[in-house]
Formats: sequence, C-alpha cells, structure tokens
Amino acid sequence: MAAILLNVTFIICFLLSVYFFSRRRKKAGITGMKSALTSVCFFLIAIINFSANLFDFLGIVSW
Repeated sequence: MAAILLNVTFIICFLLSVYFFSRRRKKAGITGMKSALTSVCFFLIAIINFSANLFDFLGIVSW
C-alpha cells in the first residue's frame, strides 16, 4: 500500500515539475537544449531511480 502511494506521489510530482519547468522557460523566452541540459539530466536521474525502485533493480545499493 505504501509503495503504491509513493509511486503515485512521485508520478504526480514529477509531471508537475516538468510542467512548471517548461512553462517557466517559455515565459522567460529561453530556447535551446543546451541551457536545459542540466535539468533534463536531473529529470532522467529521477526516472531511472523510479524505474529501478519499481522493478527492484537496486544496483550498487544491493551489493
């Protein structure tokens, strides 16, 4: 039960953060991928950690 709640909370927060990130960039008039690269990398880290948790791939933590 707690795992399902954690997954749903993560998905909602992740989608909201991507939405606000893109909206803030559009509002500021910033274009291009180079300036967004750091944020995209952090979003990818979050997705990888979420999928590792979801599929029980703990990686180096399980060693």
